[in-house]
Amino acid sequence: MTLLLKTDFVWFALFLFATFVFSFILKYLTMLLIKLFITEDDPIYREYLIKDLGKQRFIKVVGWAENGDDLLMQIKKAKPNVILLDVIMPNTDIIITIRKIKELDIGLTQKQE
Repeated sequence: MTLLLKTDFVWFALFLFATFVFSFILKYLTMLLIKLFITEDDPIYREYLIKDLGKQRFIKVVGWAENGDDLLMQIKKAKPNVILLDVIMPNTDIIITIRKIKELDIGLTQKQE
């Protein structure tokens, strides 16, 4: 009986340890995941970007918008790491949209290329 209890305790301890290690690895991998938000007004090109970039291993497309106003409404809920902006969009001034994104302060850093 005592041996059975010790064996059960060892298995339980191993289970707890494995659960802790798995949750740590999962948390680390989600930190490496790029959460991408795509802003593109052309529906064909937007679908291409969503499908092609969504196939990548560490990229998850968390949302898309047709213009800057849609982007600003959805961005807080989507919480992306990266926003892919179309430079020319109808009814949208890209500079004003970028300033409004900065004002939201959702933890993005700006990089221009």
